[in-house]
Amino acid sequence: ALVALAPALTSLRLSCCGLAADSPALMADLAACTGLASLALDGNALPALPSSVAALPALASLYAGLNPMKSLGCALEGGAALALTSSLHTLDVAGCQLSSLPDAFTRLGRLTCLLANNNALRTLPAGFGALTALQRLSLHCNELTELPDSIAECSSLAFATLNCNALATLPDLSGLPLARLSLHFNALTALPASLGSSLEALSAFNNPLTALPGALVASFPAIVRLS
Repeated sequence: ALVALAPALTSLRLSCCGLAADSPALMADLAACTGLASLALDGNALPALPSSVAALPALASLYAGLNPMKSLGCALEGGAALALTSSLHTLDVAGCQLSSLPDAFTRLGRLTCLLANNNALRTLPAGFGALTALQRLSLHCNELTELPDSIAECSSLAFATLNCNALATLPDLSGLPLARLSLHFNALTALPASLGSSLEALSAFNNPLTALPGALVASFPAIVRLS
């Protein structure tokens, strides 16, 4: 039935449908949905992102959270993934038990929104800064101890939730157009001298901070929410 509708489909929601590794026929049918722009697979039991999904040429939004995938490596590697890396704007992989993001993740050059919160991420790829279109980043409730210096190259990043990790230091974020930054419940003893000139909301409570940099304090008049 899905194959019959495939040419006309632009949006498909299969959330909480019990999809698992033993659903190969349905996953294969997705390959025929070449016009699909939005796909929701969240809340299933998928152990990996199907290669048929990674090959969809028009897919702009993929919601795959709350699946026990643990890794995205296979889905973002190889020729089949070239379609996904050139079209995807929004990716939700929250609550997928991920412990890392593959280096190939940095090929998602058009990504504007990444929801990867509530995983077990300890690090990000060194080349994370290649995501220059990224505007919204949700990484709260992971196990991050540091951020790569290259995150300073995410030149469109405006909203970042990094709270509830184990961050002890931060790289230079002063060149980013950050409007909202959540850092609470980390292990930060200090904040950078500058967090940019666009910041409107900063939360940094429940960190062992010993002082605030004078330059950062000077920027407080521009901040409308501070906690």
